[in-house]
Amino acid sequence: IFFFSFFLLLFLFLLLVLCLLFRLLFFLFFLFLFLSFSSSSSSFPFFLLFFLLLFLLLLCLLFCLFFLLFFLFFFSSSSSLCFSFCFCFSSSKTKGTQSSCLLRKEPLWQLELDLLSLTFIQREVQAVNILASAPSSRNLDKFQTFACRTTHCNLEVLEKCSFIFLATKPHILPAVLQEIGPAVTASHVLVSMAAGVPLQTLEELLPTGTRVLRMMPNLPCEVRSGAVLLSRGSSVGEEEVSVLKTLLGPCGLCEEAPESYLDIHTALSGSGVAYVYMFAEALAEGAVKMGMPSPLANRIAAQTLLGAAKMMLETGDHPAVLRSAVCTPGGTTIHALHELEKGSLRATVMNAMEAATNRARELGNR
Repeated sequence: IFFFSFFLLLFLFLLLVLCLLFRLLFFLFFLFLFLSFSSSSSSFPFFLLFFLLLFLLLLCLLFCLFFLLFFLFFFSSSSSLCFSFCFCFSSSKTKGTQSSCLLRKEPLWQLELDLLSLTFIQREVQAVNILASAPSSRNLDKFQTFACRTTHCNLEVLEKCSFIFLATKPHILPAVLQEIGPAVTASHVLVSMAAGVPLQTLEELLPTGTRVLRMMPNLPCEVRSGAVLLSRGSSVGEEEVSVLKTLLGPCGLCEEAPESYLDIHTALSGSGVAYVYMFAEALAEGAVKMGMPSPLANRIAAQTLLGAAKMMLETGDHPAVLRSAVCTPGGTTIHALHELEKGSLRATVMNAMEAATNRARELGNR
């Protein structure tokens, strides 16, 4: 870059000098041309000077053309060199990260296609660094679309990868752990996405000292606006948690919490997305009932929920404070809230949360 900048400045300086010289010669050329024809009887050899200046002018033009071609050749060579250097640097950096088995060595163990997997592929992790395993090719189609490596052998994932994401149904996970258990080493980090299967069960089914974490994503991870909660096992340190948070960062909000919160998070955020969709549907249908076209009502309902959620996150205010700020005495909002209270909206939602949490715990106890 230094030599390229130096030659660029040198070229601009010489080009400026040549332009000034060219203008001077051009002026003298016409001056002597005028004098040679207006003073034909003079003894001074203006005619010879005219041809001399013409020769110098042509020489100057040829020199400028030669210098310009030389610079273009140098520029193209330097650009190729710079591009090759950047490409090699990027390649060496990627290889170095792969050998460290840390940030860029994240395979996805996939017995069912998970939305978080797509987030990794599209945003954070290079496709070549992902190895997906599933018993059927149907579950691997999405990975192959993104040019990821695929296999039907679970043990191959353990041989080639260090970060293992277990995206299975809860009742399938114990059998999977028994299969891969003998291949798990100290270099592996296992991350379970199975709902309801506690860390204690995971650690009992794996070799002693295995680094295991649990995490629970939700559907909006696909659009980088999800909420992910993770919990670490007894052998997991700060480094593994930091790596996982870095990977999950593009998915949206990522928080670490005690394992006892994960089943609640499943009901709050995993299932909670469906509650919000149902509420948005009711909002839009109410607008349709009052005469608004359905597509417009759906868009406004979605934007209303998005704006309300953004205000909660950015202001940090309690929802009750924000709700009160919308209400005016005798206004439309307080009348609408009165009707919602008649239908026991808050109590119904709290009961739904309780039912979903208990169901998640039941799945873990099977």
